[in-house]
Amino acid sequence: MERTDTDGKVQQLLALQIKSGESYFKENKGDYVVFRDIDDRQYNYWTTNTLPCIVVLYNPKDDMCIWQNCRLILFKNLWRNWKRILC
Repeated sequence: MERTDTDGKVQQLLALQIKSGESYFKENKGDYVVFRDIDDRQYNYWTTNTLPCIVVLYNPKDDMCIWQNCRLILFKNLWRNWKRILC
């Protein structure tokens, strides 16, 4: 994704990971949604990419769309082998 200024010049590039479906909202905690199911390929891409990486979750049931910067809030626990993002 490209962010441009009013003249159409690219100011910044973003990497987006877009997921759609009710199942991504099954761990809704009120103030945030826990997004798990992050495989090693995604984790490595998000943490080593030079671009800012944003995950976008869309729930078609209620037309809700939320997002989060992966680098700001990506957790990995090597001992329990889980990864998650709080959106």
